[in-house]
Amino acid sequence: MKVSLDIKKANGDVYTRDIVVNDDRHLSNYLRKAARDESESKIIGVHKEDDIDKDLPMENITINKLELASELAHEKLVANWSESIRIYEDEEASVTVYTEEAQDIFNEEYDNYLTLIESCKA
Repeated sequence: MKVSLDIKKANGDVYTRDIVVNDDRHLSNYLRKAARDESESKIIGVHKEDDIDKDLPMENITINKLELASELAHEKLVANWSESIRIYEDEEASVTVYTEEAQDIFNEEYDNYLTLIESCKA
């Protein structure tokens, strides 16, 4: 998949670099490496080819990065549902409960998403 990265140089100039990655995991690894290697430039935006709509203007939004990472990790769990990955609602406590395996997977996905989100901030 084609991904466009908005990169800000130390002098304040911003440019776009297009890269090609196999999947989201490859993109996440690329962004982690780029964040570690950042010395003179910083990635400030990530746009997947499917996400880019040439007719709409880009706009900045404010998000709670912890809540977003949590929601994305939960959605990934729901998409990969199995007998050992169970999710249920505890109606008395009004919370979502995961099996131990599901919690471990959620924690890993949460960390991956949070790293990706944090690497994108301006």
